[in-house]
Amino acid sequence: MLRTILLIAICLWVNAFVNAQTPGFAKDFQRAEEALLNKQYEKAIRIYQNVLNQQPELHIARRNIGVCYELLGEYDKALEFYEAVIKRDEFFSRSIYFRAGWASYKMGDYEKALTYYGKFEFCLESRRMNSQT
Repeated sequence: MLRTILLIAICLWVNAFVNAQTPGFAKDFQRAEEALLNKQYEKAIRIYQNVLNQQPELHIARRNIGVCYELLGEYDKALEFYEAVIKRDEFFSRSIYFRAGWASYKMGDYEKALTYYGKFEFCLESRRMNSQT
């Protein structure tokens, strides 16, 4: 249930972003998003990869590939994509740290999971502190 809600929220956010892109790119991204929502994860991964070939700095496509792998239970591949996003843009989203922590946890790397969860918590606290000023 939580994953479904999170996917819907991601898709709404993505739609706003995609509308600012070129028509061909937007069609590919929307097709990938549709495949993800229809639980066609392998298809979504292929389309997102195509999108990344067109827009290599589109971190949300890279993150969504990680989501697809996570939903397939391939946590090692999911973590690889989450870490690629973090490496390219550590401020992309605080949720990327939570996802990386979850993938690490599911792989049995509890120390790494705690590190990522700590970064996630730090991002949350930073946001709270900034909103209070």
